[in-house]
Amino acid sequence: MLEEFTLNAVLIIFGIVASGIAGLVGGIYKRKADQTKKLEGEVEKIRKRCWRIEKTIIILTKMQEDAIETTHPELRIEWEELVRELLKATNDD
Repeated sequence: MLEEFTLNAVLIIFGIVASGIAGLVGGIYKRKADQTKKLEGEVEKIRKRCWRIEKTIIILTKMQEDAIETTHPELRIEWEELVRELLKATNDD
């Protein structure tokens, strides 16, 4: 009787410990997954912001090119194409 009681107590304790360890491991993986998801969202925001900045630079360059054409028609530099090439080279790295 005492042996049976001891065996049952050990099995119960073992089950409680195993459940606790499984809960800890599951919690750690869930926290990592949540952090990864949050990080992916931040990366996407940064990508969108970078795209907007690139487009703004191209628009401002085009405006500057138009202004230079009206004030100094002898200067014929394709600023917009130059900026696109520079941005493309930057993105390829």
